[in-house]
Amino acid sequence: MRYAIIGAGWLWGCVAADQITDASVEFGWQLLLPAGWVLIGLAWCGYSCARRAVFRAPRVRWLWLSVPAVGAGCWLLDQSGLGLAARTRLCDSTLRDYAEAVRLDRGAPHPGRRVVGLFLVRSTAVDGDRVLLYTTSPSPLESAGLVFCPDGAPTDERARQYRHIHGPWWMFRESWPL
Repeated sequence: MRYAIIGAGWLWGCVAADQITDASVEFGWQLLLPAGWVLIGLAWCGYSCARRAVFRAPRVRWLWLSVPAVGAGCWLLDQSGLGLAARTRLCDSTLRDYAEAVRLDRGAPHPGRRVVGLFLVRSTAVDGDRVLLYTTSPSPLESAGLVFCPDGAPTDERARQYRHIHGPWWMFRESWPL
């Protein structure tokens, strides 16, 4: 049973890492991720109380204690924004090449999903000198993603919120008007 809880904690951490290191957590996952962590946490606490020997077994202790560490690490990545920054830096050259190609090919539409670096880009748009990479939908009336803006801070009149990631990369969240 303890190995099932350890495996579930690590597997759920991997699933969560994909979501929390994107521009925003996808709408459905906003409900599933916390529920999963609560269930794994309750199972971990219940087993810890029922079998106190799990803390004394030297081979299993570090694995057992890794489950709450994975949960705390995911929470820190989500709250600090370091996960998105690291993910963007890891594939900076691939993202930059794609954004430059889209900027040079202004007239061509860029619909459809494609994997660019470590991101699943759902659609791409050019807005002036900026390239918007839509990667997620945090709610049915919102979009979020990355903005390639080599000329400095993006400004516009739309209902977009921006946060700087690094270099020419910004995270945006856009509300659709009703």
